[in-house]
Order: sequence, then structure tokens, then C-alpha cells
Amino acid sequence: LDQNVIDVLSGKGITHFTPVQGEAFDPILAGRDVIGRSRTGTGKTLAFGLPSITRLVKWLEEKGVRDPQTGNMKRGRAVSMLVLCPTRELARQVQEEISDVARPLGLFAEVFHGGVSYDGQSRALRSGLDILVGTPGRIMDHMNRGTLRLNEADLIVLDEADEMLSMGFADDVETMLDGFGKDNGKKPQCLLFSATTPPWVKQIGRQYQENVIAIDATNDTGGSRVATTVRHTAIQVPWAKKNAESSAVQQKIFGKTIVFTETKRAADELVSGGVFKSLTAQALHGDVGQKQRDSILAAFRAGAFNVLVATDVAARGIDIKNVDVVVQFDPPRDVDTYVHRSGRTGRAGSSGVSVLLYNNNQQRDIVRIERDLGHGFQF
Repeated sequence: LDQNVIDVLSGKGITHFTPVQGEAFDPILAGRDVIGRSRTGTGKTLAFGLPSITRLVKWLEEKGVRDPQTGNMKRGRAVSMLVLCPTRELARQVQEEISDVARPLGLFAEVFHGGVSYDGQSRALRSGLDILVGTPGRIMDHMNRGTLRLNEADLIVLDEADEMLSMGFADDVETMLDGFGKDNGKKPQCLLFSATTPPWVKQIGRQYQENVIAIDATNDTGGSRVATTVRHTAIQVPWAKKNAESSAVQQKIFGKTIVFTETKRAADELVSGGVFKSLTAQALHGDVGQKQRDSILAAFRAGAFNVLVATDVAARGIDIKNVDVVVQFDPPRDVDTYVHRSGRTGRAGSSGVSVLLYNNNQQRDIVRIERDLGHGFQF
């Protein structure tokens, strides 16, 4: 790593690689295609970001785009690296983290997503952009408008790959990869990173990857897929008394808490009802506008209120420091969702508690989740 990058990391208190960062560094730096899986909160963004920018600098110098002496970059240069994220919040977070370590090398990283004007994004592309982080919809919009061409790009990252390559995103990904880096005369590097990699992700990944290295940094504790810093608890609740029980949970809540609901309506009802009457709560879901989403997340991070009630839009990779408790109001549809939700607490080595509420009819769901997790609940 460049000393300037090391200095930035040191300023953040980062002095050692996490297991997934250590395993991923050399293969990515060597240009290999990688599928990476690790527990949430273990630094996946830097796992692909640090070796990618290091490799990018060398490649841009070979192309004559970057001056090795001054670090100056050619104006109007094409995008070299694309990072796709399933949600706006995750895209913004990834861009901020990569930008911090890319800036000292003279690399410019920008984030593109919906809900904001095209003008600033188009200006950034005209000026010259090295690393583009974005959501599939807005990236596709720019490609269709002709403002973005990926023919000189050499590296694509699918962050939260299980979501990105699910049936809903597969067509968009294929469209972006069609012609990706075609002017380079070689296959672009393709990296898939996520907390969960079901078998079908690997199958779709094989269409875009060659000579793949699979990195699984979750095997060190007998295959449990959830963070070892989190205490996983399950509470059985009579259906008719769900709201009364919620009050009991509310009395136990301390510090920063994220409550997950299956629907937007349920999130709004919890926030507006009497459940959190003695606590300030805010809802975060797909119907909340972009500016309001940003201000809600910023206020929650700053401790202005201590309960965030959210649908899964907030679960994907969002890094909020010092979340003490995650409450799941119902068992999630699949185990991958449980991994992502519970991973909002116990991040970067700190401890946390995950509480899963269920009723008599959902006992089978609890058994299934335990089996697929390789980890038991405390009841």
C-alpha cells in the first residue's frame, strides 16, 4: 500500500487487515476474479477497495492517464472501475469509504443514484472520473443517455452480490457487462462481495468470471454465518398481544436500536403508535424521499434519536457505529436476510444483541433459521 493510504487508514484507527481483507488483497492486486464472503462488519468495502485502487494506479500509469511523478490525471478520462450497490444508502457509504483512500492517490470517486439531478453527475463524467459507485437504475440511465460509456473500464465490483445478481438485477448487470472494457483487448476483472453467497450467485458469477478465487472468511468458527460479537435471542409472542409485548421490548431498549419490519406500513404504524411513546423513533423505507432518508440516517448516527424502524432498504450493508440492539418484528423470509439484519449490530469487534420476535405458528421458521445459520438462538 502507498504510504499516503496507510496514513489515512492509521488516522481511522486501522492498523491491521481483517481476515477477508488479508485474504483478498493479493488475488485482487494480481487481477484475479474473486467471490468473497465474510460476516457483516468485517470490512468488505476495504477488502475490495484497497487492492483495487493500488492496481488501478499502476494500470492508469501504463495507459499514460496518470503521471507517475506528479500523480496528475488526464482531464476527461473514462471510468476505470464500477462498483454496483443495491441501495442508495449503501452506494453512498461505499463511495465515501473508497474516496478516503483513493483521494491521496489522485483518483476521483463519485456516487450516482436516483433521486438527485443528472447535471452534477454528467459534469463529473465530462471532467474525468476513475471510480464510479452507483445503483443499477441510475447507471443504466446514464448509459442509455450516452453520458456514460464503460468501454475502457477494467474492473467491476458487485457489492452485496446476492442481491445484485438476484433475478431482479441480473438483466441490468448483463447489459452493463456487455461491452464492459471492450477497448482494452482483455477480459475485465470481476469481483463479487457479500455477507451471503448462495450457490446460484456462484453460477451466475461464472458467466462473468474466469479462474475464480473463492474467499470465505466465515469458516474460522465452525461455519456459523453470523457475527460472533452478537448475542442472538428469540422471544415467542402471542399474536394478539404483539403490541403489548412490543411495549415490554420498548422498556428493555437502551442505546441505539434498529427495529426491522416486513412492510412500510408496519414501520409507519410502529413509529406513529404508542409502542415507542417514551422514545423518539423514525421510520426509514422506500417511500421516504432521498433528502429525508439522508437526514434521518445522519440524525440517527449523531444520536439525535435512538430507535430507527426500517424495512430491508436499511439492512443492506449500512454501517452505523455503536448500534446496541437489532429487533426483528417477524422472522425474515430467508436466512440471508437474517444475516444482513443482525449484522447491523456487533460491527468491527464491538458487541451487540439481536432480538427475533415470533409467534406459535412461526416456530418452524426459527428452527429453519437456526439450521441454516449454523448457530442457535437463546430463548
